[in-house]
Amino acid sequence: MNCSDIAELAALHFSGELDPPHATAFAAHLEACPSCARQIRQQADLDARLYEALVREEIDATALGRSVRERIAAGASRAALRPARARWILAAAAALLLVITAAGYRSVIAARAGRVYTDAAEDHQDEVVARQSRTWLSGPAEIGALARNHGVPVEAVAKVAPQGYELNRARLCMLDGRVYLHLVYAGNAGEFSVFLRQRSTEVLRGAERETANGKRIFTAERGPAHIAGLQSGNLTAFVVTDQPGDSALRLAESIAGAL
Repeated sequence: MNCSDIAELAALHFSGELDPPHATAFAAHLEACPSCARQIRQQADLDARLYEALVREEIDATALGRSVRERIAAGASRAALRPARARWILAAAAALLLVITAAGYRSVIAARAGRVYTDAAEDHQDEVVARQSRTWLSGPAEIGALARNHGVPVEAVAKVAPQGYELNRARLCMLDGRVYLHLVYAGNAGEFSVFLRQRSTEVLRGAERETANGKRIFTAERGPAHIAGLQSGNLTAFVVTDQPGDSALRLAESIAGAL
């Protein structure tokens, strides 16, 4: 069982639906792979906090719903005398309920959206800066096959390298429970990471810094790591570097022109 298998089976693991052979192989991989083990722990913690937040919100929404229903009833009782006013009260109450309910989930959604930046920074620190033991692919043909198998065009892998950098190695990893192609580019200024995956429903968060080549660039910092995220029509990309200043932003600008 490899890291990609862990990502695909994580949902069954959390729901307790893995059969014994797969559950044993799943546990064995987590013992041997600190990166996957950390991802699963983070996912479990996030799921627990999300559940707690949803439960709290349901209780609050019940109290709110009672108050709104009382107001609706009060307005409806006067409908015969003031039908236009009653209809306005009903519509306003329904809109208020929707707004408050949506607001209750905003903090949960924001926390989830920021997780990908943290995971990218930690993977870069573990796998590139600290050089923890990992299995990497370094041959162009192997990297190309890995990219194609995960929906990343091979030409994108080649184009992403800014001037002065060359693709050094690649592997799969998980960021916020999704499988990404982790590419490491090396040059005179050091190494930096690019995480690529086929774009799906994820929405980028962070500080929007600018738009380059029609692509919005978001940035974040996690400890010494500087992260920049962007999306093309079919790819989501994150750049991570421990180089100082706006290095991540400058690298993301170059990548935006290539994707």
